[in-house]
Amino acid sequence: MKLLHSVALFVNSLLTVSLSFAWIPPARQIATRPKSVGFPRRSFDGRKSSLSSTASSDTFQFQTGEPFPYALEVFQGAVTYNEMLSYLNNKLLEYGYSIPQTLCATSLCGDEMNRPLEQALSQTFCENYSLGGLAGCPFGGVTSFKKMKTHIPDGGNSVIVYGPHVGISQDGRIGHVDRAQISATEGEHTLCCRSAILAANHVSQVLRGEAEAMPMDLMDASQYFVGNMLRPYAERLEAHQDENSKMMDLPYVLFEGQTDLLYRIIQEGSQFGFPGAVAVLGGIQINTPPGYLDYYVPLRFELYNAEGQYLANMFESPS
Repeated sequence: MKLLHSVALFVNSLLTVSLSFAWIPPARQIATRPKSVGFPRRSFDGRKSSLSSTASSDTFQFQTGEPFPYALEVFQGAVTYNEMLSYLNNKLLEYGYSIPQTLCATSLCGDEMNRPLEQALSQTFCENYSLGGLAGCPFGGVTSFKKMKTHIPDGGNSVIVYGPHVGISQDGRIGHVDRAQISATEGEHTLCCRSAILAANHVSQVLRGEAEAMPMDLMDASQYFVGNMLRPYAERLEAHQDENSKMMDLPYVLFEGQTDLLYRIIQEGSQFGFPGAVAVLGGIQINTPPGYLDYYVPLRFELYNAEGQYLANMFESPS
């Protein structure tokens, strides 16, 4: 019991660290799909750069299905997984990566709807190291990052793909998704991301004085972590006038907290002399109904050296 109490105190002190991050997501107004393939080139604050497209949509064809235009309308800059993988592969080559010597690490939610992207990444990079867990948060922390660095192939580098996810149902509800082999269209099984939504609802209740903050419990530590990450954003989430608007903003809010934590992990975990640069691609996964293409909204793409020092915005060409 003394050991469990000590662990609980340590985890609580870790999770209550301030997650303030002065980033405001780009406005998610209705947008037409870009004619060029590959990522819409943008820096982290949403400003498009002048980088020309280097990705070809037919380079990778892991995904099959029909387009889901509504996802492109409500999430500005969304691209298919095929476009994302093509762009990622080409950009890594442009920055001197050898794909066979690249270890791919992911921090994506455990929802089964996110496995196709991980599987596609594994087919591209041969191996996939997991840094994350519930809601896509990098729960592995510094220890997992250090271990990942020791697994980089000789003379190679690594790439991290991370971020939260959000569902869109057939009838256009954001934060819900239709799941294969489940006929019911209502119920908690449709929530996506369920962890993020439950955490957001809880911090809103705490803000209104209708509930107390979730206590630390090692049996549900991951959900405590997600809720703690969203606490600083309770007023922002509560300010939305309708549920769809709130659910549209929720993954961006969660992305801010995840980004802040992941980059602290990179800074701390890079101080142990393990070789290999780290490319970091962050964004939002969009899960759509069965039979349709899923999408990814790229928000941040940066390169760090083996010591954790920032090298480049990879949305731009190497200087």
